[in-house]
Amino acid sequence: LSLARGADGGTTATLWLPHLATSVVEEETVSAPAPVPQLSGTALLVEDQPELRGTMQRLIGGLGLEVVSVPNADQALLHIEDGLRPNLLISDIVMPGTLDGKQLADQLSERLPELSVLLMSGYSDITSDRYRILRKPFNINELRREIGQCFGVAIRAA
Repeated sequence: LSLARGADGGTTATLWLPHLATSVVEEETVSAPAPVPQLSGTALLVEDQPELRGTMQRLIGGLGLEVVSVPNADQALLHIEDGLRPNLLISDIVMPGTLDGKQLADQLSERLPELSVLLMSGYSDITSDRYRILRKPFNINELRREIGQCFGVAIRAA
């Protein structure tokens, strides 16, 4: 390292690094990210926060699932009454409306016994012996892993 004062009053720093022969430097192998398995079926997404709902809809759709997203349990039930038969329910637990996410899951599980359920909550004291719970905040890899487990598929981190 050498420092020199320039004619304009500024300082110039020069850093000298040793030259490495290319035979000494190991090549770094960069591999493409693991492909994400494409799932098939329909997910019913129930989330009252519009931004999170939109983001999650895109992420879940990226796994190959058709996604029907609604802001509350009442809207979800309307879709079921209209004939929607999802493979997966992904619902926030605490949300406005007549039912919370657990109550919605209970009702839909009675109607659709093959339905997989993934509930989401930012409250650490909420538990369930019956349903998977994804803790908020979560990242894309956690969401993918949980959805994969609902379908019996291992999805690795992106």
